[in-house]
Amino acid sequence: MQETKFQPEAVDTDEPTSSNRQIVCSSKRKVAVAAVISFVLVAVIILTVTLSFGGSNEEATEPTKSPLTNTTIADQAPNPDSPPVSTSCDRICTHEDIKTCVFTWNVSYYYSLTRPCGNCPFDIADCYQNECIPLNGLKRPLVTVNRQVPGPKIVVCKNDIIQVTVNNYLDDMTGITFHWHGIDQLGTPAMDGPSMITQCPIPFGLSFVYKFKADHSGTYFWHSHIGSNRADGLAGPIVVREVSDPHEDYYDFDLTNHTLMIQDWMNITQNANYVKYLYSGGKNQPDFILINGRGKGPAFQNSSEIAYTPREVITVEKGKRYRIRLMSNAFTGCPMKVSVDNHSLAAISMDGFPINLVPFDSLITNAGERFDFILNANQTVDNYWLRVEGIGDNCKRTDRRPGLQELAILRYIGAPDTDPKAFENSTIDAGVVFNPSARQIYDKSIRIVNLTSLISFKANERVSTYYLSVGVSKLKTDDHALRDGLPQINRISFDYPPVPLLTQHNEVNQSLFCDAREATKWSHCEEQRCSCAQIITAELGETIELFFYNGIVDSTACHPLHLHGISYRVVGSGLMDKEYTPEEVEEMDKEGRFFRLSTQFPPVKDTVCVSHGSYMIIQFVANNPGWWFLHCHLDFHALLGMAMVVRIGTDEDIKGLIPPDFPRCQNFN
Repeated sequence: MQETKFQPEAVDTDEPTSSNRQIVCSSKRKVAVAAVISFVLVAVIILTVTLSFGGSNEEATEPTKSPLTNTTIADQAPNPDSPPVSTSCDRICTHEDIKTCVFTWNVSYYYSLTRPCGNCPFDIADCYQNECIPLNGLKRPLVTVNRQVPGPKIVVCKNDIIQVTVNNYLDDMTGITFHWHGIDQLGTPAMDGPSMITQCPIPFGLSFVYKFKADHSGTYFWHSHIGSNRADGLAGPIVVREVSDPHEDYYDFDLTNHTLMIQDWMNITQNANYVKYLYSGGKNQPDFILINGRGKGPAFQNSSEIAYTPREVITVEKGKRYRIRLMSNAFTGCPMKVSVDNHSLAAISMDGFPINLVPFDSLITNAGERFDFILNANQTVDNYWLRVEGIGDNCKRTDRRPGLQELAILRYIGAPDTDPKAFENSTIDAGVVFNPSARQIYDKSIRIVNLTSLISFKANERVSTYYLSVGVSKLKTDDHALRDGLPQINRISFDYPPVPLLTQHNEVNQSLFCDAREATKWSHCEEQRCSCAQIITAELGETIELFFYNGIVDSTACHPLHLHGISYRVVGSGLMDKEYTPEEVEEMDKEGRFFRLSTQFPPVKDTVCVSHGSYMIIQFVANNPGWWFLHCHLDFHALLGMAMVVRIGTDEDIKGLIPPDFPRCQNFN
């Protein structure tokens, strides 16, 4: 076995509290086990409360003051067996070194290309100043954590404890919550983050402490989970490394600054865009793409020169192999195709779970998906384009320029500090395309159902199947806001509850809820709007199968469905030729007319894209008690009700997992 190498690189300035060492875990290290998890949580909803969950320092300490209020954060006497506290957890992972990784986040409004940017872009160095957010040259309002876009990276080792204190400085009184996308929160459902599913919003002027275990290695990301402000800057990467990686022989370096967060971007804030979309004929189409918050936009000109904001640069050394971690924080229905000129790539992981190595030339990613791939720097020392191209009807430019695209530079050490020689808008052969949706047709493609996981899965003999239609319903309505249809699951719009379901569902009027299996039979919802808090109820240990389908063959649109709290197996996928009733789909399934995998190693995901005119079948064992949100990861679709909840376990199964004195909301009705 080849020993992987360590090589420090330049400090990554996007996380000031981190050591920023760029490392790769040694292949001869083993996995460690975390010690005691302690909870520290402060929030005030309606009334100010003081919470005490237990500390994690080696000695008792004096109470500290909240940075936003005069409320005392009082910890119990700490447990000496708890992991040591650290503000820097980006390190080589070892057996013995388990840490509590502490982060402080200040959430505030901000602006791009503001005063800290100095003379950017005419002086490129100014574009990298602390608190300078150049984006692609577009000046617009932002919502940020610590005045960064993307927000701070969280880089930890498996079994570390992640502790994030969120201070809400949004001075228009907007509440905030955060979700840790892809992290299952096993045993900590109260830390999952979706507003009014697991917690109350954090009010302006107050703090909340998220604390949970990084119990699975992989590539994840965090984002706000209330309203749509993740589209305005509230998102950032999460990397959880482990002591020994199953693919470590395929790469030499796993560098912290080789994470790529890509997303679509608007000229205006997402709230303004949402209102325009509903009431003034606006289109939910992006204006730009950003790569790690950067791009090349309109030219800046002064009396002597023309300048552009800098693109993202990825530095490699010839002859070395690199693990690249890609995550999509997209919020519109614009899938993105990623490729690197003159370089073949190989996927090794998706949504945090390893797969057998898959060589490819270009990769398609949808909102919420993550992929890790190997880049072999085996070409001539030079600069090469890394291309991120929007594909599909929703990615067309409205200004008659070439299709939506952004570029980063893959720069070999020793290459000149210039753009690549290839044309920016060159037509590149897609080659072998990895992860196209069911309706995206290429000459050579590898789909999710073609993959095998490194983790076996065996369902229980008894499987509970739910047949769920997913799509945009055309309804008879006088509401002009719904002129283009209503995004729904089961032809039901999700009604968000007035208080969190995890802790206060018994306080909700029970008429708000509906059972997903019963709602499937509501024939009147084909023409009129139906809404409820749609629930799938699973017993602890039960195997659940969700059969998503959309028989409307009218576009290449795709709905990326993300399930909180559970990573599932994809056990079937294919095309449908027309729209069917739920009863017809169930009967066809019993007749064996839908393709299903027979392998014990089906691919593992937490986000899958259901195309129009297709079906997708997933299975999971309901082993994580909680109330888990299932929703489309396109912001407008989730806001308009393409969502439901999977409830796992009884109140008795869940109550011991909720921290004592967890903040509660009050229903004013």
